[in-house]
Amino acid sequence: MTRNFLDRCFAFDQFGPLSIRPCHGSSWAGKKKPDRLPAACHRTRGIRYFHGCYSLGDDHLWGVNRRRTALYGTSSWAVPTTPTTRHWPGSCRTHLRWRNANARDPDVLAAQRREHAKVRSERQQRWGRPRPQAA
Repeated sequence: MTRNFLDRCFAFDQFGPLSIRPCHGSSWAGKKKPDRLPAACHRTRGIRYFHGCYSLGDDHLWGVNRRRTALYGTSSWAVPTTPTTRHWPGSCRTHLRWRNANARDPDVLAAQRREHAKVRSERQQRWGRPRPQAA
């Protein structure tokens, strides 16, 4: 997308519910109906996603607010969220399945104990001793 449109700057952002609360104004009426529009004190559900583009050559800015992160036909790099497990490659899922299946294997547990002992010795901590207090 950026190779085809070199003169454009793309922006993606995510924002949550806007906190709009009523405030006392110059026409505040405690007992009567105020002579102004009612305040918008309800919050819309969820978050919105803003996809914007600025064309440097045309000096033109446009954008769109969406309820979802991406629609059909949008580029995968344009999605402003962190990838989830369904986006991970198959090799990563295979590794996670292997790790979960072998979590209680004696060799894996021994390797974990060695690693924990190594980390504790690097920090100069020993099992059963209290941590030294800072002066």
